[in-house]
Amino acid sequence: YFVFTDGMSNGYFSSNDVRSYDGLPAQNKFGFVTLACACRDRGDRSSCCQGNRARLDVSGIDDPDTMPARTRSYVMDICSVTSEAIGDNKL
Repeated sequence: YFVFTDGMSNGYFSSNDVRSYDGLPAQNKFGFVTLACACRDRGDRSSCCQGNRARLDVSGIDDPDTMPARTRSYVMDICSVTSEAIGDNKL
């Protein structure tokens, strides 16, 4: 998620000596946790977004033409939440 966030910010975080997820501002981390916990909406266990189980499941994104609507919506949420968390922190 750090690489994605840094890319969306045009390298703002890495140019300011942030090198990993741990160095991101709290708002960015909150965005990741919120997005990762969408696994609960897909019927996964309630602990699916805790600790090392937290991840953004974008399987099926390889072919946008056949991407299920639910995946497409989730990817849009990822982009929107991440962009909002980045705010003015961009180059």
